Amino acid sequence: MSIGTEKRVSEDRPLLPTTAADVKDENQPHKLLGISCVALSAVCFSLMSTMVKFNTYTMTSIEAIFWRSIVAMALNYVCIRCSGKTLYVAPEERKMLFYRCLAGFSSISFAFYALSQMVLADSSCIVFTSPVWTFFLGACLLHERIDIPSFACAVLSFAGLICVVRPGFIFGYDHATAQSDGSWIAIGSAMLGAIGQAFVFITVRKLKGIDFMVIVHYFMLFSMLGSLAYMLLVQRVFVVPSTLGVWLCVFGSGVFTFV
Repeated sequence: MSIGTEKRVSEDRPLLPTTAADVKDENQPHKLLGISCVALSAVCFSLMSTMVKFNTYTMTSIEAIFWRSIVAMALNYVCIRCSGKTLYVAPEERKMLFYRCLAGFSSISFAFYALSQMVLADSSCIVFTSPVWTFFLGACLLHERIDIPSFACAVLSFAGLICVVRPGFIFGYDHATAQSDGSWIAIGSAMLGAIGQAFVFITVRKLKGIDFMVIVHYFMLFSMLGSLAYMLLVQRVFVVPSTLGVWLCVFGSGVFTFV
């Protein structure tokens, strides 16, 4: 099998697990491996989100992205150097890598803003709908097959999302959590963060020829420069952590991002 054929076969695999009976099992890793990685990623994201929420009490969400990106990029660069990998990216891969970095930075910017404006549990639940958006975008953009059980579960998950968002025209405006509910701007930002994360999954799918640590390096570099540009041109305020607790959360958010 040629390299081009092998890459094409790899790109034909579904982004998310499917119950379809006609999916080929040739050269595929165990399904539990992917699910385990997603679960571990969710745990790390939850820990990182908690630390970012603490940071946004003393800084903006963009500043939290800046500090997080510096720590994660430094750790990732050390691993790249120790493993002897190169940061070179072939010219034909650079355009898709740019799209991945842009989608990732946009996604995390919206998600972090939502984290800073909403109850942590509510914002996290909305952001975690990204696999559902990936399911639909994979079908639209990559022409992956949608089977009935997966489609039903995806629709059911959106029904659960209504219970998290708690729109006033359904639940009323004077229920027990009305005071702590996020604004529609924050809710919309969380939704955009989830959709942006789905685009990240799709672009990563197209970057099979680049080592994942190289992708992470350029994403963190892009996030650091993008957040710095926003602070200089728009926000024009820069906060340096002044307490040990904030510094620990800054470092922790970068560590769990890297993991």
